[in-house]
Amino acid sequence: MYQQGACADASAPKQTHAVQGMKDRFGDENRRFQWITEKGARLASLYGFEQISTPILEYAQVFERTLGEDSDVVGKELYSFESRRGQHRLTMRPEGTAGITRALISQKQYIELPKKYYYYGPMFRHERPQKGRLRQFEQFGVEFYGESHPSSDVETIELASKFLNGLGLESVS
Repeated sequence: MYQQGACADASAPKQTHAVQGMKDRFGDENRRFQWITEKGARLASLYGFEQISTPILEYAQVFERTLGEDSDVVGKELYSFESRRGQHRLTMRPEGTAGITRALISQKQYIELPKKYYYYGPMFRHERPQKGRLRQFEQFGVEFYGESHPSSDVETIELASKFLNGLGLESVS
């Protein structure tokens, strides 16, 4: 049984570092991250995107259906576990699109299409840790629903280009 402030095994060493593939963020790094996400949110809003927030935890089926049960993400990279009573298999979101689609359907937001959403937040993938790739990472994305015209793709590319150039990245094409 877990006791707050105590290790389950008194002889086990205390873990004082972040879980492998995850990191703590402080000070300047946090300020830079905030600046980047605020810049992205302002730009997405100017393009008519509405912010959407979805839970970090979803039913595993949300990702199995949308990403495909045979995909590498579903087969190898999901952080999934059984709910406390074993009634449901839950997954920490590996990407944003599936949860947004689920929210759109469950909240009947598909009645008035097209819709444009932007999101950002932590995502989780159980990948082999390596330089520049973490198991918990931040993702910023935009989604069009009910719009299949090529102009949507052009708008997304234009938004991405303006965003990256606005961050001071040069020679982005």
